[in-house]
Amino acid sequence: MKLDACSLKSLSKMELRVLSAVEMGMKNHELVPVELIYSISKLKPSGFRKGLRQLLFNKLVHHEQRGYDGYRLTNLGYDVLALNTLLCRGSISQIGDKIGVGKESDVFLAQNEKGNKLVLKFQRLGRTSFRAVKEKRDYLKHRKSASWLYLSRLAAQIEYRCLKAFYKAELPVPKPIDANRHCICMQYIENSIQLSDATKLVNPFAVYEKCITMMEKLLKIGVVHGDFNQFNILLDEHENVFLIDFPQVISINHVDAEYYFEHDLSCLQDFFAKFDLDLCSVAQLSFQEIKKELDTSEHAKFLNLDEDVDENNSEDEGNEHMMQSSVNNVENYNDEAELDYDVEKDKCYSDIVKKVRDEWKVSESKTSRLRPNMKQSRKARQEIKSVNSFF
Repeated sequence: MKLDACSLKSLSKMELRVLSAVEMGMKNHELVPVELIYSISKLKPSGFRKGLRQLLFNKLVHHEQRGYDGYRLTNLGYDVLALNTLLCRGSISQIGDKIGVGKESDVFLAQNEKGNKLVLKFQRLGRTSFRAVKEKRDYLKHRKSASWLYLSRLAAQIEYRCLKAFYKAELPVPKPIDANRHCICMQYIENSIQLSDATKLVNPFAVYEKCITMMEKLLKIGVVHGDFNQFNILLDEHENVFLIDFPQVISINHVDAEYYFEHDLSCLQDFFAKFDLDLCSVAQLSFQEIKKELDTSEHAKFLNLDEDVDENNSEDEGNEHMMQSSVNNVENYNDEAELDYDVEKDKCYSDIVKKVRDEWKVSESKTSRLRPNMKQSRKARQEIKSVNSFF
């Protein structure tokens, strides 16, 4: 589903509160019971019912029946929660067009209050183009299974941690600004293109040397990029190189570290081979030599990639920020909603829903012959029924 920033703009604080309650319920439930969402949100029935309907209408949550009425976040709903937190923090003020699509992420332009351009990267693990991530990445650790939203958040946390460490080590990477859930906010490199799009270079040999130097610096702080190629290198107008995309970074002590390092080096050499360069004149990197040098050095500084990721920090921080931003309005809103709540009107509405449901009741044998628009209408009525049936 495409990211639509208008979905966030049109949502009320109470709708965001219900959305946050669904997210918190998903920590222990794949499909969150409507009773639990109601309990977490701590809203009056009228406000809760109105908020849940609006979330269904905007496709921020998905409704299913598995013996009980339950809801789960959609990718768009998770995007809205992350964007809301970044907006509340003041990290961004506007979001622009999509500028990149990868096998596991979407990249958007953004802007802060000062007018500076930023980049928002949303992790999208679970796409059909890359569903083997659970086998190829060490995200799960002690877990046997996890949702794609959870894995996307872990990937974003790992990448943001690497981005901050590399920037602190003065490596040529975009400046990290902020992160929340599966979204990373970073500096926008002006007038830059992917190295893969560069058909002509003024000094290709100098660019190659910069890339090799960057690989060497990564090794000396104890990491291997794992996907160091022309698609993850940005080139500005002065032919300065910037490295991006870090979810696959591994420690130099990883069992497959040497394999990935040699693979990265081979990809880089294959790309620059089309510029007819004499690559033999550049000092060849040796993984074993650098690793041996680091093992014997007393002053070697390693980047710790094996530390446990705080599984609750990102979500709780966003939830707490959102809850605090609306908690002052909850009591007033509940009072207003209670005053505006018309029992007879709601009863009349329930009667209309029941009448429509009875008129459109079709046996299971005929369901497969319904037209698509009729199926969608039935699904919408079932979702309305699930909300009303709780009250």
